[in-house]
Amino acid sequence: MRAGVSTCDGVDGTTALVGELDELMIFQASLTQSQIQTLGS
Repeated sequence: MRAGVSTCDGVDGTTALVGELDELMIFQASLTQSQIQTLGS
């Protein structure tokens, strides 16, 4: 798995992530906006 990279890079107007990922978390389900905000605080 490579985070920040997609097979669509450059095809649909997106570009690969340039930088670093800090505290990457992977979940088995979609998070609500409230859950994401809780993680960020």
